[in-house]
This record gives sequence, structure tokens and C-alpha cells, in this order.
Amino acid sequence: MNRRFALLVLLTAFPALSTDMYLPAMPALAGIWGVSMAVVNLTLIGFFVTFCVALLIYGPVSDRFGRRPPLLAGVSLYVAASLACAASSGAGGLIAARVLQAAGAAAASSLAMAITKDVYDGRQRARIIAHIAVRSEERRVGKECRSWRSPEH
Repeated sequence: MNRRFALLVLLTAFPALSTDMYLPAMPALAGIWGVSMAVVNLTLIGFFVTFCVALLIYGPVSDRFGRRPPLLAGVSLYVAASLACAASSGAGGLIAARVLQAAGAAAASSLAMAITKDVYDGRQRARIIAHIAVRSEERRVGKECRSWRSPEH
């Protein structure tokens, strides 16, 4: 494929990166901060609710202002919020940072699809969308394979 395709695959990976790498640490965070798992789960709930609402917003915004400005704003927000997540010293700060992270991740996901529809057409578009879906599944299956341990080890 090409650089554009690689960028589209990367953009669609934002939500998976934001959840898959974080889930195993949730029980440890609850223990470190001395809060219940219900409180730590609010980081996921806040993320997914915000992500869903933001998906509905980025489409019309990108139609009005073009793809580039909302994409750059969303990716910038995602990076800044990810740094805020890393710097969080409590559940409240992490919840707030995860909500912002979701707003940025939604820009990447929704605009990747919009860009795909803008740039490719017909059979080529279907092929690109299928490739993106396969790459997404490859990440998920690869993660499962890496986490698998044989009984001897």
C-alpha cells in the first residue's frame, strides 16, 4: 500500500491503544490509589461515552471546516490527554484525562473513515476499508498471542 494507507490504519488504532494497553493495569490502580474498581471503571465509562458522543460531532465539523483542522486538533488533544493520563496521581485526574483522550481518539477514528471515503472510491474503497479492518483484527489477535503462555513457562 502507501503512506496514506499506513496513516489511516494508525488513526483507526487510537481507541484500541487507549484501552487494550490500559485494561491490565486497572486492578493495580485501584490498589495503589485505594479506590474501588467501580471508581477505576469510571475511566472506561467516561472514555466510551465521550468517544461515542465525539464521533457524532467530528463528522459535521469536518464537513464544515475540512478534514485537516479537526484531525490535527483531535490528535493534539489525544497526545496531550495521554500525557495527562500518565501524569495522573489519582482517580479523578485520570477520569478527566481519559475523557479528553476519548475526544481526541474520536477525531482520529471518524476522520480516518471520512478520509477513506474522500480519497478512494468503489472497489478500491471497499478494499481499503477491509484492509483496515483486518489490520485492526491483527492487532487484537497479536495481543492475545503475545499474552499467551505455555504451561511449561
